[in-house]
Amino acid sequence: MPLGDVVVIPMLPPPAPLPAPILPDISGLPDPNITYPGAQATGSYNFLWAGPLTITYLKAGASATSTSEGHASAPIRIYLGVGATGPAVPGSVRFIFRGRTYVDRGGSLYYGIDPVTNTGTLGGSFDYATNTAMVTDYASGSNTVTLVSLLTRPVDPGVTSVFFRTPGAPLRQGSFTIRATTLDGALLTATADVNGVINASKIRGQVDWETGLTRVIFGESVVAAGNESEDWYDADLIDGSGNIWRPLRVDPSTVFFGTVVYRAIPADPAIIGIDPVRLPLDGRVVGFNLGGVVVVHHTQVTSVTTPVAGATENFGRTQLGLVEVFDSTGTPIEDVWYTVDLAAGTLTWADPLNLSAYTLPAILRDRIEFATQCADVQITGEIGLLAPLPRAFPAGSMVSSAIAYGDMQARVTNLFDQATYTAGVWSDVVSGSPAAATYNDVVYPIAVTNESAIDERWAIRFTSGTSVDVIGETTGVVLQTTITSDIAPVNPVSGQPYFTIDADGWGSGWASNNVLRFNTVSATKPIWAARTIRPGEITEPTDAVRIQAYGNAH
Repeated sequence: MPLGDVVVIPMLPPPAPLPAPILPDISGLPDPNITYPGAQATGSYNFLWAGPLTITYLKAGASATSTSEGHASAPIRIYLGVGATGPAVPGSVRFIFRGRTYVDRGGSLYYGIDPVTNTGTLGGSFDYATNTAMVTDYASGSNTVTLVSLLTRPVDPGVTSVFFRTPGAPLRQGSFTIRATTLDGALLTATADVNGVINASKIRGQVDWETGLTRVIFGESVVAAGNESEDWYDADLIDGSGNIWRPLRVDPSTVFFGTVVYRAIPADPAIIGIDPVRLPLDGRVVGFNLGGVVVVHHTQVTSVTTPVAGATENFGRTQLGLVEVFDSTGTPIEDVWYTVDLAAGTLTWADPLNLSAYTLPAILRDRIEFATQCADVQITGEIGLLAPLPRAFPAGSMVSSAIAYGDMQARVTNLFDQATYTAGVWSDVVSGSPAAATYNDVVYPIAVTNESAIDERWAIRFTSGTSVDVIGETTGVVLQTTITSDIAPVNPVSGQPYFTIDADGWGSGWASNNVLRFNTVSATKPIWAARTIRPGEITEPTDAVRIQAYGNAH
C-alpha cells in the first residue's frame, strides 16, 4: 500500500450471532505496533462492527499545506409587513439596517444614495407582494431594523397589459424600450425591433411607428394541461402546440418607456428652394412606392494596365446594360478607341490605338441590371419585386428607383404670328393684331428632332422684309439670318439644329417688327432632385448620388 494514500477498509457485518464476536482477519494490515520506514503512523486499531476504517499517512519530510475558501455572506431576509395590509407601493420603502439606509427602486434595494447624483449601491431586492426585503450587501452590527417608511394598499392593483399612445409621433424605428416591475419585485425589460414587434421574456407587444400607438401584454406561454383550474384558463385560447398565455401582473406605476420622436422643424424656402408645404410633415420623402419601377443592378470594375490594339476584354458576363471607360484620373475615354458588344459582354480596342492623351491604366465599368415593378415595401428596407430576377446578382448589388415617363417625342406647339414684337413679352396668345403675312405650316411644318429640341419659347422677329432675328426666351438671340434660306439654329450640345424652318413656307408680305411665335417641346421630362440631410455631425466624409437617363430611341 503506497504511503501517503488514504485507504477505507469496510468492515463486514458479523456472521450469525455467536456467544463471542469474531474479529475479522487483519493479518494483511500493517502491524500497529511497528513504525514503518517513510511513515509516521503508530498506535492500535479499534474496530467497530459495520464501520469503515480510515488510515491516513503523511510522507516523511512533507509539510501541511494551508488552503482558504471565501464564501459570500448569505442574504438576510427581512419581513417589513408587520401590521400592514396588502402589498407595498413601489418607491415608498425605506428602512435602516446595520447603519445603512436602504430604499427601493423598481424592485431593487439601494443604499448610500448620493444627494447630488441620486445614485447608490445595489444592496438587495424587495418583494412588493409580500413586503419582504432580501438584503445581499450589508455591514456588520446588530440585527435591529428601523422602518422609516412603507406605504401599502389593501387591494392588488396589478395589470397584465397596457395600451397607450406616445407623447409624439412619428417614432424612429427601433428606438422603443419598455420596462416594468412585477408585484414580486422582478424587473422586466424589452425592446421593439425595426418592425415595431416586442418579443422578449414575459413581454409581448406592438408599436406603430407612424402613430405612436402601443400595446403591451405581460406574461408567458405555458403548457395548458394542468392549468384548468386557473382563473385565466380558457380552452379557446390554446394554440396548436397545446400552450396557453399565462398573464403576469405588474405594478402600473412601474411601467416606463423610452423612444425617439421625430420633430419637424420649419424649413426656409430660400434654403431648400421649394415651398415646404409640398413636403411631408416629417420631411421624409418615400423613395420606393408600390407599383413604381425599380432597377436591380451590379457594377463591376476592371483595370487594364496597358490596352493592346485590337485586343478584346471579356467581362465574364453577358447581356450587359452599360459599359463605361475612363482613364485613371476619371477622364472618359472617347468611344472611337473601342467598341462594345453588350450582348457578348466584351470590349474590343481599336486598331490602331492611340491613348497618349489619357493616363493609364484604363478603368472599365460594366453593369448588369434588371428593371421591374415594386410589389411590396417593408419598413425594414426589404423590397418585393413583381417579377423574379432573371439572373444571379452578386453580393454588393444595389436597387434604385426609376421614373418611367413612357413614350416621349419632340414637337412644335402654339404656332402663330402677330404684327408687332414686344421685347420680353412671351405670351402664348396673339398680343395685338396678327401679321399681314402667315407662315404655311400645313405644307411646310417646322421640323424638330428628339436629339436637339429643347423646351423653349421662340420668336422669329423681322428686322426687314427678309432679315430676321431668332430669339429664345431663355437662350436669347441664337441666330441672325434671312428667310431666303432654311433657318436652322444649332444646339451647341448636340451639334444639330434646335429646329428647322423651311424657306418655302414664308410667302410674301412680311414687314419689319412682325414676329412668328411658336414653342418647342423636347423629348425629355424635367425632374427635380432635392438633397435632404438630417441635422447633426458629419458621419460620412464623402457622399454622392448618381442620376442616369436612358431609354429606347426610335
